[in-house]
Amino acid sequence: MKKYITLLLAVGITSSLAFAAPDRPDRPKRPTLQDQIERIGGILEDADISDRKKAYLEGRLAVLEIQSEFRAAVKAKMTELGDEATKKQRQDAMVVVRESFKENMDGLKNTRRDKFERRRHLRKKAGKEAKEGE
Repeated sequence: MKKYITLLLAVGITSSLAFAAPDRPDRPKRPTLQDQIERIGGILEDADISDRKKAYLEGRLAVLEIQSEFRAAVKAKMTELGDEATKKQRQDAMVVVRESFKENMDGLKNTRRDKFERRRHLRKKAGKEAKEGE
């Protein structure tokens, strides 16, 4: 019986050491919105970028700024409600904040859709011209 218990302990210890997960390195931290805004602002100040890239970065910067303002407004609203607020009160406050930022986000969405449709139209036009040229 003593040999049997010793064997079980040896197998248990060996298997736990064999299958133990090695120490994983820490993952890099995701940059915060403010870090991303500062980084894009620094890139935009650089004069050596193309107009196309500059337009993309300006659009991205607009989205990040709205997100940052939205998060700050939500945080302010939640601190205004306090800890004793119910879940329903918090949800109602979120709806109010979302409605206040809805116009800004809809404007950005419509701008992106227009650009997408314009690119799609140009691709179709280029495809038709290529077929006619053959």
